[in-house]
Amino acid sequence: MAGNTGFARERVFNLTELLENILWRVGDRDVLVNVQRVSKRWRDVIKASPKIQKALYFRESSIPQAPNQTYSVNRLMICALPQFFNMSTSNTELSHFKPHGHVTMAGLTWHFNYVFQLKWLVNNASWRGMLVSQPPIKKVHWQIWRQDQSDLRIFLPQTLVELEFPEGLRMGDYYDLILGTRGSHEIIWPYMDKVEKDPPHSEDIFRWVEDEQWRAHEEHAIMVRQDITRRVENPSPRRDDYWHPKDLRIYQQNVRSIKILDIDATGSWSFGKRKVDSILATHMFLRAAQDIIA
Repeated sequence: MAGNTGFARERVFNLTELLENILWRVGDRDVLVNVQRVSKRWRDVIKASPKIQKALYFRESSIPQAPNQTYSVNRLMICALPQFFNMSTSNTELSHFKPHGHVTMAGLTWHFNYVFQLKWLVNNASWRGMLVSQPPIKKVHWQIWRQDQSDLRIFLPQTLVELEFPEGLRMGDYYDLILGTRGSHEIIWPYMDKVEKDPPHSEDIFRWVEDEQWRAHEEHAIMVRQDITRRVENPSPRRDDYWHPKDLRIYQQNVRSIKILDIDATGSWSFGKRKVDSILATHMFLRAAQDIIA
């Protein structure tokens, strides 16, 4: 009888559709971390299954983007990088109003122990290919606020960059762009619920800030506000201990536009879109985002 039971179990696992349905009911984290190690066949079935790949955030879901879209954030990455998803370790939901989060090196490394850090930095680690959400976020609106370029009359970012990822923003790209640029980063996701736009603010600067955030929401874009202040000598923790340095010029294919803050002698201001190719736009973006303030 035991032999017959074992044979029947083997037949079930040899039927791809049945095996896929069984694996579908296993927890996502177990499928990602443990189940794929059972055998090459199980790993192949997992990689070939659109349903499982979508659940693991490797393949884009068929849910279309729509106004007031509700996103399923990558819950498999939340424990490691809660600030990237605007969550604290005690919460399980994104804020339903204004989902802000701050990424700093001190906050980031609090969630890493030494063993996890070694696994995290393995070349071609699977987490790097995961989408940040379903349906995928495909745009990033990036603002750069540099202390050495600030004007006391106008409290605004000096550089605006828009990036687009047609196949969806992947965790590896998201992580590299944050870790590969200086300072701290405030992350603002699109609103998760249906909301009404606030009445316009009476002051131009505040109205511009609100309009930019609303535009990012309407375009299903993550907004990144990068704040660069004067360098701290011998910072701890060191950024490069948690990131393999990469040449971010590879993102020139994703840079769609760059705008620079122009202020005249009277204090009037505007953002001028620079008519440059993607190579020069990327150079301008990285110079603003990576240069040290002495």
